[in-house]
Formats: sequence, structure tokens, C-alpha cells
Amino acid sequence: MTRLVDEPARRRLRAKVPALWPPGPHALAAAAVKAIESMAGRQRQMVSCFVAPDSTAGGSSRTAALPVRLGASGMVEVVMPTLTNVDRVALDNAMMT
Repeated sequence: MTRLVDEPARRRLRAKVPALWPPGPHALAAAAVKAIESMAGRQRQMVSCFVAPDSTAGGSSRTAALPVRLGASGMVEVVMPTLTNVDRVALDNAMMT
């Protein structure tokens, strides 16, 4: 990226990044409303949630933030993103402990 973006633009980005994290109360509230509306059936969009590993399989893996569909009973489906083989292996390796 340093080859593609000139120094003044990098300085502007560097100045803006700290304000992006942690998210403020309005951003957190907006995310909560999106999840609640999905659970109430008012929206059918995916939300990003932390998904704990399924411990019934006996393996050990890490919790990950993944897109999910929510319903009245909670999480309905984890929607795995379409990844290249290289990206899939990287994700699998990152999730294994």
C-alpha cells in the first residue's frame, strides 16, 4: 500500500484511523438495532457476530467473527464467505488452536 498511496495521503489516513476504534456508543447501538430487527423478523440481512466453536465435535478452535443470519430463536445459520483455497486454508489455520 505504501507504493500506491503518497505520503500526504498516508498522513491523512494515519490521523483518521485512531478515531475509528473503539466504536462509539452510536455505532454500537446501530449494530444492536440491526441484530434485534433481524431476530424480530423485520429484516433478513446478515449481521457479523462472534461465533463460538462447536465443542461437540471434540476439536479445539477459536471464536471468530463471521456473518450470520438471526431468527427469533437466535442464530439460524453461519454464512461462510466464499474464499479462495489459499484464503480458506489461512482462515482454517487462524481458527485452530
